[in-house]
Amino acid sequence: KTQKFTLYFPFNGEFDGDNHVIKNFTVTTGGTHGGIFAYVGYNSYIHNLGVEKASFTMTSKYGYDAMMGGIAGELLDNARINECYAKNISFALGYDLSGGILGVIRGGAGIAGYSNGDGVVVENCYALGIVIDSSQVDYDAGLVGRVDKVSAIRNCYSDFTLCRCINQTCGKVDNSYYIITPPWPWKCDNKGNNSNCYAGEQVSVDDLKAKAEVLGSSFKTGGFVSNGYPAFTWQAVSNELKGSGTQEDPYLIEGPDSLGAVAAQTETEGKFYRLEKDIDMDYNEWATYIGTETAPFKGDFDGNGHVIKNYTVTNGGINAGIFAYAGGNAYIHNLGVENASFTMTNKDA
Repeated sequence: KTQKFTLYFPFNGEFDGDNHVIKNFTVTTGGTHGGIFAYVGYNSYIHNLGVEKASFTMTSKYGYDAMMGGIAGELLDNARINECYAKNISFALGYDLSGGILGVIRGGAGIAGYSNGDGVVVENCYALGIVIDSSQVDYDAGLVGRVDKVSAIRNCYSDFTLCRCINQTCGKVDNSYYIITPPWPWKCDNKGNNSNCYAGEQVSVDDLKAKAEVLGSSFKTGGFVSNGYPAFTWQAVSNELKGSGTQEDPYLIEGPDSLGAVAAQTETEGKFYRLEKDIDMDYNEWATYIGTETAPFKGDFDGNGHVIKNYTVTNGGINAGIFAYAGGNAYIHNLGVENASFTMTNKDA
């Protein structure tokens, strides 16, 4: 991918994603910024855009200034990002590490690697499935990697950490949530640990999945498309299941969306589900786990002799599987799973 915008000539317009997604791309640099936009500044406005399945690689053994984000490398001046999301974005070093790590990615995150403008606003955004090795990225987070200057980060969430704030900027983060307990320098608190810390409010998986109304009018209850977490009102979410859930008329599962709809149910005891055909996930991330710690799956899941295959699971240290938690009188039978890979990214979990 060829970078189009520089520090001296940043993107300075309005980019309307029109509720579409840019996906399946790679960014490889020798130490410069990377993203759909390398630098975004002045009064620019980027909105209604999704980025998915992108990998960022920094190849310079002596580089240390690269800021990388799914949408933007660095946000300057009065740049604003609204109703954008990043999903399944990874960051890594691309040189020989056998002699140890020297150069690292300076900042990396799903939406933007670096916020460095007094008027910057990131609002109504989310990031899911962000894969970062903290030994290879200096300022790492799910949404925004390093926050030196910002006007506001609000109504946002991540299933990883949210953002790492410098210079007391954590007070500019409002109504924004994350799941994974941050590593050093730990989360911001009211004891003076606010000059270099991970900002936002840490919540449980269950709590975050129920935050759509709290996050505001840009969000609705999510499904497979958003791993069960809140989705944008413009995203297609199917939580409808055919059938009534009885033994005679079980809920019918016909694809990833309806499998995700099972995960959206919190009352499964005494209900019946039947897989109608093989489900090929096409090597997509499966993070809409069925059952949570407080609401485990308790129903009857009949695989009906079918297979769920070709999926990946990546998270920072929570239970994972087609079913994350099953309890009570749960009965799972006649089901096969094939070609799945599981990766845990949090070395402190």
